Amino acid sequence: MPVYNIHLQSPDKTIDTVVPCRHDQPILEAAEAQGLALPYSCRSAACGTCAGRVLSGTVSLDEQFILGDGDLEAGYTCLCSALPTSDCRILTHQRSNIDGV
Repeated sequence: MPVYNIHLQSPDKTIDTVVPCRHDQPILEAAEAQGLALPYSCRSAACGTCAGRVLSGTVSLDEQFILGDGDLEAGYTCLCSALPTSDCRILTHQRSNIDGV
C-alpha cells in the first residue's frame, strides 16, 4: 500500500508541514490524523470549503461538484476527496480563489 508525503502549506505560513497519506486516503483525513485542523464542511466535494491548490505532484479527484474546468487546470482540488497519486506540495485555504464559489 503506497504512502505519499503531502507537504501542506497555508498562505500565511501558519501551516508548513508534511503528513503521510495512504493512496486510498483523502488528504483532509490524513491531515486530521496528524492533528491539523483544515477547513471543511460537506466532505463530499460539493462546497469548496476544503479547496487546496496542488503546486507539485498529482492527486486523483474522481467526483467533485464545485470546481470548474479552469479551477482544475490551475491545480485546485477538494482536499476532502482528493487521493494522492504521488508526493505532493499543496497550498491550503484556497476557497476564495476558486471560480465555483
